[in-house]
Amino acid sequence: LDITYPFYDWLRASGQFQTGYMQEQKDRSSDVYKFNYYSTNWFTSPLSDLRLLENPEEMLTPDNITGDNSGFTLYSQTLPTDNYSATQDISAFYAKFNLDWNDTVQLMFGAREEKSTQKVETFDPESPDVKVKSKLSKRFLLPAVTMTYKPDDKNQIRLGVAQSINRPDLKELSQARYIDPDTRDSFIGNPNLKIAEILHYDLRWEKYLTSFENFSIALFHKAFDNPIEETSKPGAGNIRSYDNAKSAVNSGIEFQGRVWLRRFFGQAFNSTYIEANAAVIDSEVDLGNTTTIGTNKKRSLQGQAPWVANLNIGYENLIKDEKLNFLINMSGDTLDSVGTEGLPDAYEVSDPTFDIVYSRLLWQGAEEKLNIKAKLNNITNPTFKIVRGDASDAPVEKEYKKGISFSVNLTYDWK
Repeated sequence: LDITYPFYDWLRASGQFQTGYMQEQKDRSSDVYKFNYYSTNWFTSPLSDLRLLENPEEMLTPDNITGDNSGFTLYSQTLPTDNYSATQDISAFYAKFNLDWNDTVQLMFGAREEKSTQKVETFDPESPDVKVKSKLSKRFLLPAVTMTYKPDDKNQIRLGVAQSINRPDLKELSQARYIDPDTRDSFIGNPNLKIAEILHYDLRWEKYLTSFENFSIALFHKAFDNPIEETSKPGAGNIRSYDNAKSAVNSGIEFQGRVWLRRFFGQAFNSTYIEANAAVIDSEVDLGNTTTIGTNKKRSLQGQAPWVANLNIGYENLIKDEKLNFLINMSGDTLDSVGTEGLPDAYEVSDPTFDIVYSRLLWQGAEEKLNIKAKLNNITNPTFKIVRGDASDAPVEKEYKKGISFSVNLTYDWK
C-alpha cells in the first residue's frame, strides 16, 4: 500500500510526501530423508568383484540388494536435524519527503520502521515432540537522507546516508544439514545468528553527455555491525556454517560509463555502444574479543572481492526494437569461507566469464506485442578453484565448473 501527496511552495520548494505499509509472511517446511547401502562382506567374493565396476547402476542391482551378508543392505542415515519447519513475518511502514528547489537542489529524507520475527523448529521425524527451537525477533528504525545538487543540465553531485539490515535466511538459522546444489558443500545453520546492520555513505558525481551517454565516479563507505559470514570447520566433509563477526567496513571507489562507439569510429558503429564499470574495495573485519569465529584476526569480509569489473558491448536498433549484448565479468580473489579452529581461510579464484543476451520485438499490434529474449551464459565455462590460504602456492581444495546454460523466453503483452 502506497500513498503519494504532492505539495507546492513549501519552504520555497515543491515536492511530494509518500507513505506506505507492507506485510509479508513466509512459511517453510523441509523434510529430507537420507539412505545408504552397507555390506559386511565388501572385501570378500562375490561382492569384492563388484568393486571393479565403474557404473554404480551395475553394482546396485536388485539381485545384489539382499538385506543380509550375501549382498547390500539399504539403511537410513536420516538424522534428527535433517528436517525443519520455519516461519517469517515482516511488517514495515515508511514515510519520506521529496523536495525540489528550482531543479537545482533536491532533498529526500525519510525513514522506514521494520519489524521481523523468524522462528525455526528442527525436530526428529521419529520423535516429533523433541524439538530444537530458535527465534529471532527485532524492530528497526532505518533512516535515509539524499541530497542532489545540479549546477547545470550535464552534471549532478549526490550525497547519501542510509541505514539497512541483512537478516539471515531461514535455512541459515536451522541446524538441518543441506547440500549446496552448485558447490556440493554441506551446510549447517546457526540458531544463534544475529541480524546485521549496515550504515551506508555515498558521494557520487555524474556527467551526462546525452540522455543515453554518461559516466560517474563514486566514493562509498559501508559500516557493518554483526555481519553474517560463511565459515569452514576442519574435518571430513568440508562442513560449512554461519557466524556473526563483531563489525566490518568496506570502503572504495567506483567508476561507471556508457558511450556510443560512433563518437570514435563514425557511423559504421551507429548502433553500437560500450558500457563499463569497475570498483576497488578495501575491506576489513573486526572480530572483537570473540574466539568462536576466524583463524585469521585480520582479513577482508567474507564474500567481498578486492576489485570487480564488468564490460558490456551492446548493439541497439531502435527501429526494430532489437538488442544484442556481449557481457564480460571479472573479479579479484574472493574470500569464499572463513576458516575456524586453526583452519586457514578459503579463497575463490576464477577467470573472467562471458555471456551473450539477445532480444527482439517479433510482432506488435495496436495494443499487443510479442518479444523474444535468448541468453547464453558462461560461454567459456572456466574452472573455479577454491584454495585454502592466501599464499600464491596455497593448496587447491576444490575445482569445479558451473557449466554453460542457454535459455529462451517469449513474452506476450496486451492492454
